[in-house]
Amino acid sequence: MPDDSRHSPPLPAGCEQLGHRFRWLHTGGAAFAAMVEMIDAAREHVEVEFYTIARSAAADRLGAALRRAAARGLRVRVLVDAFGSSALPGDWSVGLMAAGVDLRWFNPRPLLRWSFRNHRKLVACDGGCAIIGGFNVAREYEGDGITQGWRDFGVRIDGPVVAELTGGFEALFAAAELRRRQLRPLARFLRKQQVDARLPSALVGGPGSSRALMRQTLHADLKRAQRVDVVAAYFVPSRRIRRLLRGVNRRGTVRVLLAAKSDVPLSRWASQSLYPRMLRVGAKVYEYQPQILHAKLLVIDDVLYVGSANLDTRSLHLNFELLVRLPSAQLAAQVRERIDFDCSLSRPVPADWATRRTLLQRLMQSWAYFLITRIDPFLARRKFRHLS
Repeated sequence: MPDDSRHSPPLPAGCEQLGHRFRWLHTGGAAFAAMVEMIDAAREHVEVEFYTIARSAAADRLGAALRRAAARGLRVRVLVDAFGSSALPGDWSVGLMAAGVDLRWFNPRPLLRWSFRNHRKLVACDGGCAIIGGFNVAREYEGDGITQGWRDFGVRIDGPVVAELTGGFEALFAAAELRRRQLRPLARFLRKQQVDARLPSALVGGPGSSRALMRQTLHADLKRAQRVDVVAAYFVPSRRIRRLLRGVNRRGTVRVLLAAKSDVPLSRWASQSLYPRMLRVGAKVYEYQPQILHAKLLVIDDVLYVGSANLDTRSLHLNFELLVRLPSAQLAAQVRERIDFDCSLSRPVPADWATRRTLLQRLMQSWAYFLITRIDPFLARRKFRHLS
């Protein structure tokens, strides 16, 4: 497989910290190769879940590795979101099941697919190693994110926190159909989650709880932060998070890297509706230029969050998401080095940006914000009655 990172200067490779080993995956090619390598080395069990798996060379390689693992007698389980992977050809999943893979579709109920999605991305093996991040398994992610392919980010983690990741997978795998009898065990799992502020922790987010641990932990870290760096494909934070970011600006600095090109234009317009407020309080806003930006990173002082969640209403209130919280100054510095590089490929949003908008642009941005923050959650809450 060609090394598609050759177009980038050397970026942080990872390190050993907090009783774990971390290896940063800066490109889709690196991430897919690491997934296959890890699955081929597994000895007991493999857990895989993705929001989107689409027909691609990456999907073919992943499927072949999973079939090889099943042929070795391993327990292999795959969870695929029914909405995000609706275009996946049936022969891919049928081939896995014929090989002995236990494959389930998350939320296959047609009337609920739009509202409740499993947006997580995870490959875990033997309870000791895992890959997480923003990469789906599709052609768009095959590239360096500069000359071709979407810009994204992932990490391989070896260490104790993988047991938490596997536990989260098992809870969602058992509740894949989102039937009432399945929801109580899932709700108990979500309530029992804990965070040790000194150690890596896995955070599983889901709909229906105003006091979800993922949001509580983010709020607590932001409340006392001096420096925050955000990379988000979709950025429409709640009022609470915007207030907390304003507080960070008063005490220190906020830098936000967003997409200049997006696969969801509605989300980009909604994000742009917030630019004037962010710029007024002194936040530095950048738009990534070379390709579509799909990465999800959050660095709060010396704490790093990496996983599948964006800072938007859908990620933090409606989707099932996964974040790993890493309290490490070294890891935070390494990821900021990657963000520095991506900002060098980006265009700063000027302070007078708001005055350059046309009336039509302002209307589109306002309506996009209303649809994403009001209409989408309202419809999802109505459908939530079918889950409870």
